[in-house]
Amino acid sequence: MASNSETTVVQTIHFAGILTLVLKRVLASIATLAALIFFVAVAVSLSARGGISALPQVLPDALQFSLSFITGIAGGQLAGVEELRGLLARSLGLLLAALMLALMLGLPLGALAAVYRHRRFARGFLFVSFLGISMPSFFAAMLLIWLNVWVGRLLGIHILPVYGFGWDAHMIIPTLVLAAIPTANIARLGYNALFDVLESDFIRTAHSKGLRPHRVFLVHAMRAAGVPLLTIIGVSIRLSLSILPVVEYIFNWRGLGLVLLQSIQTSNATMAVTTLLPLALTFMLVNILLELLYATVDPRVRLEVGGTA
Repeated sequence: MASNSETTVVQTIHFAGILTLVLKRVLASIATLAALIFFVAVAVSLSARGGISALPQVLPDALQFSLSFITGIAGGQLAGVEELRGLLARSLGLLLAALMLALMLGLPLGALAAVYRHRRFARGFLFVSFLGISMPSFFAAMLLIWLNVWVGRLLGIHILPVYGFGWDAHMIIPTLVLAAIPTANIARLGYNALFDVLESDFIRTAHSKGLRPHRVFLVHAMRAAGVPLLTIIGVSIRLSLSILPVVEYIFNWRGLGLVLLQSIQTSNATMAVTTLLPLALTFMLVNILLELLYATVDPRVRLEVGGTA
């Protein structure tokens, strides 16, 4: 009976700790979003008025704009909500497709390189992944567009559409470009995380006990690398979010990123803030979700969150 009572107390403390963590992160996110609205308003106004010399005139206007915008959101008044939903759906669709592709390619490649870490393949893999991370998105887009046009002319057929929105073949090239850097990042960091785990003593012990190699890798190594792998996925999501506006702009994919850049070009502060907020919210939600997943994957993190450590 005492054991059950102790378990209940620990679970209650753990739940209270998670609830406190979420509340803190939500409050911090609200403060960050308010600051983001103000700084975007300042930046857009400065670009419209000729630079930093106009800062004394811009600051009061930006503060008034920010207060008005936040008050409107609190009152449920946000201009262009229907259009915003459509833009968000397009951006998230492209983002999810790229992330799924990056995970499907990056994790197996990183794991394969870690398993064969003492062979030449691993060194070549690290070099290629470094090139992938270093390649700018606009350069990768240019290469794929050129390759698409060159193959089309060579075969005398139309291969893939390059510009415009569509839940069809229009997605292929933008998805490949958006997934390029996250794929290389997941593969390289996944290799590093699994390399450290596979070189550890408990893995050697598992092998010495006669466990099958695939069981040692899937059950012991992957579980031990759970938190680093979650971190890698989180970093890749942030990378994709930062690249998204550039990719949408290059391929004329009318989503949040494209409209954000167009709003900045036309000094439309209201639309710039309206399109930036969903991207910022997605970024913050990913961070909160990752912290909760850490507590699920790693018992040590769970104890710290629950306040029992």
